[in-house]
Amino acid sequence: MFEHALTTLGVAASSVIHVGDDLVDVEGALGVGMRAVRIATPGCSMRTELL
Repeated sequence: MFEHALTTLGVAASSVIHVGDDLVDVEGALGVGMRAVRIATPGCSMRTELL
């Protein structure tokens, strides 16, 4: 999903910051070279190993 978005928009992963509340999405963004910010929302797990 992230690679498709980068290709479609014609931007480098290093120029994008992903903001989300889902750890799986943060992991995906980091995996393709994006920077990522995780927002804590009620009920979300606060695992921090990747942050």
